[in-house]
Amino acid sequence: MSDGVWGSAQQHTTTELLVRRIEKEPDTEYLDIGGRTLTAAQVGDAAARLATGLQALGVGPGDRVAMLLENSPEMLIAWWAAQWAGAVAVPINTAYKGEYLRHQLRDSGSTVLMVAGDLADRAAAVTAALPALAHVLVTGPEVPAFPGATGHSFEELLASAPLAEPVARRPSDLATFIYTGGTTGLSKGCMLSHNYHEALSRQIGYSWGRTADDVVWTPLPMFHYNALVTAVVGTLVYGGRAAVYRKFSVSNAQVPQQHGQNRLFRWRRVAERGRELMCQQVWVTQLRKFDEPHPVGKLAADIRGGAQGQPGLAHTARAHEGDLPKPPE
Repeated sequence: MSDGVWGSAQQHTTTELLVRRIEKEPDTEYLDIGGRTLTAAQVGDAAARLATGLQALGVGPGDRVAMLLENSPEMLIAWWAAQWAGAVAVPINTAYKGEYLRHQLRDSGSTVLMVAGDLADRAAAVTAALPALAHVLVTGPEVPAFPGATGHSFEELLASAPLAEPVARRPSDLATFIYTGGTTGLSKGCMLSHNYHEALSRQIGYSWGRTADDVVWTPLPMFHYNALVTAVVGTLVYGGRAAVYRKFSVSNAQVPQQHGQNRLFRWRRVAERGRELMCQQVWVTQLRKFDEPHPVGKLAADIRGGAQGQPGLAHTARAHEGDLPKPPE
């Protein structure tokens, strides 16, 4: 018996979902990361290359690979490379340093850390106290010294020959550790399986009524599980594409155009109603109908976290543009 919510669909690993997309739609836009568009084939190739580099450093199935990176193509590839190598990805809040950073690296048992060049000094300050952390990959031209660990160029390892196939894992195997906010003490690691990524993507997409015609835009960081589930994995589950940016801006929101090129939309008229949206703490916006002349008409739903915003909020914004009648009182 099924009510349309609970089901027993086939389970997959994250890499099986990516490979399926590569086989079906290798060259269609998969993600827009801060203005740079990537196809599934491009993401898979880069992940496979970096996975080879990780294997050369001794990373094997189930090993923890941490990343201290802002939303960027490098962050996306780092997460997928960990998946491709059969490791467990450990994305870390980029605001952390000192004891907060050391705690998550130690608690997760990470053996490799991938870090942005402008955050490398934070890693260098804690590596001596992390005996399990053997390697640090740094983006950018400079690779500083890391006491007790060996530094490497992220870009050099990204130039490795691609690992032909992802390391075999089961849907029940761990894929990602996501750490809690730490409001009541040191952050705690949530140990999430491959199948959990897919299952939650399906659950959220079901609540949205998501289809392959939708575009999900989010400014949430990829160390926040919502961004991984809705944009990175959810797009593979439901089809279509997604955009991941570093921040939300009502006055200058960047929206990817339908045919792969970026077009800047200034939400001037949205800004008039935007104070209402900002007060609602809009974190994720689902966008659709990219052939319409104005972006307000594309606002299909206001999503906060994984939950729907107040009923009628998107409807009100669209009605302000004359696209729809206002909902009844």
